Amino acid sequence: MSFGRRSLALKTWKRQLASGGATDRVSKWKSYGNGLKRTASLSSVGLELGLAVGLGYLIGDYVDGKLDTAPWGMIVFIVVGSAAGFLSLYRALKRIERQSD
Repeated sequence: MSFGRRSLALKTWKRQLASGGATDRVSKWKSYGNGLKRTASLSSVGLELGLAVGLGYLIGDYVDGKLDTAPWGMIVFIVVGSAAGFLSLYRALKRIERQSD
């Protein structure tokens, strides 16, 4: 029985494809995929920003421990990490802007 249903579904799909009705569904799914890519790209930017600041904190804490310069190493490396995170954010937004054109 399922074989008959599959062949009927295949015939229906072929008819829709021949008439152009299926192209609307295909374009809908393609646009959904593009939106999903943008969403994934933007969510990774937030992760990169947080990791850059966190890594700056860890490096600064390590430098402060080795050189006994607390809290200046941590402050400097948090600022450097923040700058790196915002640079990553800027690049990602530019990349998304290019893809949408």
